[in-house]
Amino acid sequence: MMIAVPEAEWDEFETQSAPELSQTLLRMAADINPARLRKHPRKPKKKTRKGYVSGAEARRHVATARVLRGQEST
Repeated sequence: MMIAVPEAEWDEFETQSAPELSQTLLRMAADINPARLRKHPRKPKKKTRKGYVSGAEARRHVATARVLRGQEST
């Protein structure tokens, strides 16, 4: 944090006790909008078209053993 905030800015927090520091941080956090701190706002997903398969092809049964042997029958 010393890189982002100069050392002089930390002086007021160093003298506070733990309860005082927690109250200060809670007051600061109440004014923060988390949506503004996001690096990348999410975009809507692109719609993808599903491929067309005929009903007969979709309902056709093939035995797994035949597929594994490479002898698919019609």
